[in-house]
Amino acid sequence: MVQPTSADEREGLNTVRVVVQRLSRTAVQAGYTALVSFGVVRDWLEQELADDSFGSGFLSGRVTVAALKPMRSVPFKMIAVAGLDDVAFPRRDRRPAFDLLSCEARDGDRHLRDDDQQLFLDLLMAAESRLVLTYSGNDPRDNAARAPSIVIDELLDHLDRRTNGHARTNLVLRHPLQAFSDRYVSTDDPRLITFSPLAGKASGTATVEGFPFFVDTVPDLVSDDVAEIALRHLTEFWSNPSQWFCEQLLRLRLPDARATESPDSELHWLSTMKQGGVRADMLRSVMTGHGDMEWMQREMVAIGKLPPGALGVSWFTRLADEARPIIDALPEGVRTSAALTVHGRNWRITGVAEGVIESTRYVVRTGSVSARHRIVAWVEHVVMCAAKQQGAEVPGTTVLTYPDSKKEKAIVESMIEVPNATDVLDGWISAMHDARRAPLKFFPNAAEAYRAAMVHNARIALNPKSRAKEQFPITKAAAAFAGNDYGAPGDESDPYLQLCFRDTLAFDASEAEFVRLTTMLFEASWSPRMVAEAGL
Repeated sequence: MVQPTSADEREGLNTVRVVVQRLSRTAVQAGYTALVSFGVVRDWLEQELADDSFGSGFLSGRVTVAALKPMRSVPFKMIAVAGLDDVAFPRRDRRPAFDLLSCEARDGDRHLRDDDQQLFLDLLMAAESRLVLTYSGNDPRDNAARAPSIVIDELLDHLDRRTNGHARTNLVLRHPLQAFSDRYVSTDDPRLITFSPLAGKASGTATVEGFPFFVDTVPDLVSDDVAEIALRHLTEFWSNPSQWFCEQLLRLRLPDARATESPDSELHWLSTMKQGGVRADMLRSVMTGHGDMEWMQREMVAIGKLPPGALGVSWFTRLADEARPIIDALPEGVRTSAALTVHGRNWRITGVAEGVIESTRYVVRTGSVSARHRIVAWVEHVVMCAAKQQGAEVPGTTVLTYPDSKKEKAIVESMIEVPNATDVLDGWISAMHDARRAPLKFFPNAAEAYRAAMVHNARIALNPKSRAKEQFPITKAAAAFAGNDYGAPGDESDPYLQLCFRDTLAFDASEAEFVRLTTMLFEASWSPRMVAEAGL
């Protein structure tokens, strides 16, 4: 009568069949042959189907969340139980007045309190390394003390007898009523910590004096000879000087929070990050002159970036359609790369600029343009301009192309030639030299917000009839530094900045140094000539 059409429907139908078979066995075991009304059967079925013992995911992952039920006390390295309040556990038998079972107890009658106490004993035996028991120790309305479950009291009494009364002092940890309590940042009890950054700010974590990352500058080991600098290292430096300092100078690399282990199951769905990676690979192939889409699709399936079979074809077609407006916005012509070499007073920069079509270099994105993307494009553009001014046959214009928010059309921004580009690079290399001794207080997201506000104000200055209002660059930068809960995280949540500056990471205290470095990097981008001719 019922034909399931999906895996979820098949699982649900199997659950119903198991419950119906259990009802049949129960009737046989009871030896009851009289007719039973449908209402009784329906109530019994609803009660059984409401039980979460048929839920999926039990013991299927690294963390199992389940109700405390018999036969679930399987050994685990760590077990945590929440809600062991006095009024909640163990459960009480509350029978209605007309229930005759409450009049006279007999052997074999079920007793919820005894059942829960047995469950708790099973739970203690199942915990191998660590056991965490929690209860509401204070009333959320008036902070009055609340009693724990009787099983916790009995357990602590037993441990007190075994430890001469030290168990409660060492094992019981009372948390404050509010998550932003200043007790979480005090040193009275090191066990009191909070994992919430927002609660940490509210509790005054920033006011607590901590140990600095280092107390002196790092010795400068760079010789006075001409420094060979790869273009890639220069872009990495300005993308995040603190990360560059840790990775290049200290050889310290923090774990990437976005990195995930290789999946054990077959790939069927692409995350947003993986979709962006596939689109980027498509554009990279087009920009290098290898635009054979059929070959590209087979390659991505073979290396595991796309699911196999028809599903992979569907994903590839969808992502190719999303990248199509950007690809169509590129002009016809041979895609080449330009070798770059720039000489300074005591340095030399070498690298390659990809995406050159005739007399213009194209930097193409298939997704949103982050602060890092703009910084990399700008640094490469200035280096290319310096190479051209020193006689190299390379473009002097860079075009940044990326899709709008709806991915329906392409947005095109141009960067014209920067005058005296070698002098600009001198300042950058000098800052890079300073960063070898101590990390710089340069915040990429805040710097991009500052640049955008300066460009906005430059447009208004060029067009007095504009009705747009001027922006305060430092206010925009401070907001980008802090971030928000709805967009990309701010600079203050960057792990390398947090490590290098520890408890001194504050925008107000770093404002002057930040403005100096941001102006050094981006000043040419908001000049009236650049804004008027480039359309930034």
